[in-house]
Amino acid sequence: MDLAKIVAILLTHGGEPARYFGFDNVPGKILPLICCPTTAGTGSEVSHAAVLTDTANHIKVARSASFSAQRWPSSIRR
Repeated sequence: MDLAKIVAILLTHGGEPARYFGFDNVPGKILPLICCPTTAGTGSEVSHAAVLTDTANHIKVARSASFSAQRWPSSIRR
């Protein structure tokens, strides 16, 4: 799901993933994204955060922005 969030950002705004590392580096709305978890765990399907591996620097980095929160159709909201 983290990868799907980054891909939606890149398809909408372009550039390299590193451009969006950190907090609120996404300039605007992204493509619609619905995440359906297949296991219980972190809650990534409802979070606006994503963690990726920066292979050039051998570290994991976080990306967080309110624009990348999933949007649910009104028919499945609780």
